[in-house]
Amino acid sequence: MIASRSRALFGAALLALLCGIPAFAPAQVETSEPILLLPPATDGLAGEEPAAPDEPVSETPLAPSVEIETLPAFDIDAVGLLDSDHGGLGPYMWEGSRRTRVVEFIRRLPASASSIAMHDLGVRILLSAAPSPAGESAGSFLDLRVETLMALGEHEKAVELLGAAPGRDSSQLGLRVQTETRLLGADLTGACERVAHGGQKFDDPFWQKAAIFCQIVAGQTEAVALGLSLLVEEGSVEDPAFTELAYALIGGQRVSDFAAPNMMPLHLAMVGYAEGSVAPSALAAMPPALLKATALWPGIPLELRLIAAERAEAMGVLETAALGDLYAAVEFSAEDLANPLTRASEMVGVEGRALLYQVVRAQSRPIERAEILERALAIARAEGRYGAAVRLDLDYLLAIEPAGELAWFAGAVARALVAAGRHESANAWFGLARQQAARDPEAARAIVELWPLTALANGGPELDRAMLSSWWNAEGERPDLERRVRAGFLFTLFDALGFNLPEDYWDSLLSGPARETKTVPAPAMWQALGRAAANLRRGETALISLLVLGNGGPAAADEPVLAAVTSSLRMVGLEADARAIAMEAALAAGF
Repeated sequence: MIASRSRALFGAALLALLCGIPAFAPAQVETSEPILLLPPATDGLAGEEPAAPDEPVSETPLAPSVEIETLPAFDIDAVGLLDSDHGGLGPYMWEGSRRTRVVEFIRRLPASASSIAMHDLGVRILLSAAPSPAGESAGSFLDLRVETLMALGEHEKAVELLGAAPGRDSSQLGLRVQTETRLLGADLTGACERVAHGGQKFDDPFWQKAAIFCQIVAGQTEAVALGLSLLVEEGSVEDPAFTELAYALIGGQRVSDFAAPNMMPLHLAMVGYAEGSVAPSALAAMPPALLKATALWPGIPLELRLIAAERAEAMGVLETAALGDLYAAVEFSAEDLANPLTRASEMVGVEGRALLYQVVRAQSRPIERAEILERALAIARAEGRYGAAVRLDLDYLLAIEPAGELAWFAGAVARALVAAGRHESANAWFGLARQQAARDPEAARAIVELWPLTALANGGPELDRAMLSSWWNAEGERPDLERRVRAGFLFTLFDALGFNLPEDYWDSLLSGPARETKTVPAPAMWQALGRAAANLRRGETALISLLVLGNGGPAAADEPVLAAVTSSLRMVGLEADARAIAMEAALAAGF
């Protein structure tokens, strides 16, 4: 319990904050109608048939023997924003799963994987409307989902989910989520409105620290100094990073290269308010929400915002357009813009990517734009940032029409369009490549090299035997070990996705090593995934799949893990998720 002297001080501070702040009302979030999983209302009692229109209504009192049914108890933990027609995993997703296991799996969900497929599946699990898993467990299942959404960087969706549950948006968790969402969005006025009310209702150090920051924003320097001295004297708040930032702000000191072991939204808001900077090393350990906020906060230096934005976009937390806006804000010399291909190859890291981004948009002629796009995609592929490059330039790739003079570009653009799931547009470029294949060896090679991706994206279960043979023969140009490794990787994905791969192709790899060293999950987790999938426990299968992929994601997963995950997801009806994970893995492996 906080010392009474400290409580009295913060009570007075919160009263001061309330003065001049409009009466608080929970934020109105635009979203779909809450999915409450209750039967629809009727004109009569639940379970009764409505009276016929012409039937006279009896005035006789109800007999004592008449039974009246009541509506089932409302399960607040079942509330969600997604039903099975809109990306949800369905009302039976937890059927057969034990609550204690599901709670443990949700708490351990990887949050920082550079995988949009994983992020999308994780968010959909948490937003799905479904009765909670059976069994006893301490704490609210809804609150756990909300807290995990926050850990995944989805504060706005957490606010929406709480708003769909009656009364939960005014709980301590509800007010804190709303406060932190506004802190991360640089809406300090909105944040401080909620701090004033949350601090009145709840006894928690978060509200005391937030109240001091709001006093700093309001210019109440003397009250801040007194409050900080009491916190330090009484040791009621164990947060040296907050104390350091608060003293820096009231002293007018510059906040630069700030880092803390467990940086929180309040810390970042204080850095942003001071127009300070975080240490570049701190970005590597930042959770997704703080990366997104760092990218969007205007007071933080642009070079740090760009690094944060690239990581947040790859995780699926930041809109790709926001990354593009930051690339567009980088200033270049006239010489850089006049020789972009040469200059981009000389630049290291984000600066070169920003230059190519700007030059693509400055070109008006398709041939020049195609040259820049081909170079940008090649650099991104070498740097492991291919997916982001495709997403950034997708509109410009789609705008270029296939033409004979662009046959050299067919392979690069078709690969990008397949990676983006734009198969119809990709097929137009494949058609151009086929027309040119007889007289253009590069066009013929592109068709063969891209065949595995096209098959993974929308093929199966039967494989084109002729294309498979052509691909295998073309791989013969590689060293024998590399050829076998690539084939083993691809064949594993084909098999896990249910493709009918001819047995003789596996036979062609049997002359290689009989054993290979691979990373696999712990035996208990391996068995848990198999049992969950075999028993069609959809939600549990999806959770364990994300756990075994881990923060390394599909790009770092070995073949046994990818095979187990994709085949298990398919088994419980999550075919699209299985293909998305397989595609990310294949692209990362160089296909």
